[in-house]
Amino acid sequence: MEQITFEDLSATNRADLAKVYKNVFQGSPWYEDRVCSGILLPEGNVERCTVQYTPKKIPQAYEGKLNETTRSGVVGESDFSQTTNCRVCQKPLIEFYPEFVNQTQLIAEAMQEEGFSGLLARCNEELVGFGWGYAMPQTPTPSVDFPRVIPTLRALGVEREKAFYWSEVGVVEAYQRRGIGRKITQSLLQERDQKKYGWLTLRTKNEAVTKILKDLFPGQEIKPRFNDPVRGTPWYVLSFSR
Repeated sequence: MEQITFEDLSATNRADLAKVYKNVFQGSPWYEDRVCSGILLPEGNVERCTVQYTPKKIPQAYEGKLNETTRSGVVGESDFSQTTNCRVCQKPLIEFYPEFVNQTQLIAEAMQEEGFSGLLARCNEELVGFGWGYAMPQTPTPSVDFPRVIPTLRALGVEREKAFYWSEVGVVEAYQRRGIGRKITQSLLQERDQKKYGWLTLRTKNEAVTKILKDLFPGQEIKPRFNDPVRGTPWYVLSFSR
């Protein structure tokens, strides 16, 4: 019988979090396993290449398949272990984590944010997922340019000081579709300071996350309110008090 347990994220389990973080994003729907080293070139550089490589089979309907014209998308490789160079531009491949994104540094920076709250999930002691969020900061983070978002939120009636930013949730692919993501999110949001926060804010294009929102915020319309000015990802805003 599966037994899901949670533990608060802290410096003591940061290494476990870094490990499961990488495992989660190597799976569906991200496939962030290996990537062309051309991704390290500045945006706008004609030589930039962001093609990712995974040993997993890509679903037929997957929207992010290889596009050689734009040098983007994901390649599912049956001979993954023998692939060392990008098939599009021939540049060497690198590990997505930590050579392109250093997840240990990303996690350490998130834990320093005011109001940080996070959980690590285990199933029968096996690392299977995580989730975290924090009080919306005034300054940019490596992943979000908050100063460019705050005025838009204010126009929607959301003051930064009352906003909790749900930053991350992830479940290892083999454990997806078992309700674990919902349990992580529900437990995480129950830990918030209800007197401090009035709003939940997040950005996502993952349908699994929007399904969780529909379960946890019945009666509220779950729809994108605006697109992120940098990455184009939809932002969602929900009330804790309704």
